Amino acid sequence: MDLLTRVVAQFESFRPSPYADPVGKMTIGLGHLIKNGEALATPMTEEQGMKLLASDLDHHRRYVDALFHGVYLAPYEIQALTSFCFNTGPTNLSTSTLRKRIIDGDRRAAAHEFIRWVWATHDDGTKVRLPGLVKRRDVESIWFAGAHPHTIARLAGIPADTDDE
Repeated sequence: MDLLTRVVAQFESFRPSPYADPVGKMTIGLGHLIKNGEALATPMTEEQGMKLLASDLDHHRRYVDALFHGVYLAPYEIQALTSFCFNTGPTNLSTSTLRKRIIDGDRRAAAHEFIRWVWATHDDGTKVRLPGLVKRRDVESIWFAGAHPHTIARLAGIPADTDDE
């Protein structure tokens, strides 16, 4: 399993049945947002959750590719942005200062933009700072900046893998 999948799975943690995420959106498996009318077998097995996560990450990787068409991104930058996009959504990434900084070529400023995204907004508009998002954004920020894969794994709380090299 690749580093991106392992890191996202760690931050999301597996839930076999539908649940409301911190802002009330119905979710299942490893952070999969349930779409209106989407029918999923429940309870879900971890294997089903991993397959769904792989599909979701592939989908969000394609968003990242489209949003940064014509801009060179290193593989580690793509991984960090895919994790971010999966968690915040493509619309938020597309309108973010993070994206603007990357397009402008200011990678250092872009890395600092990740840490601004630690707030969850409820349907009523109230914002809550989530400790899990603070940790996740710290990892994504240094990942985007080029930290060694073993460092990313350690900070995410997962074992390093020789395939991460």
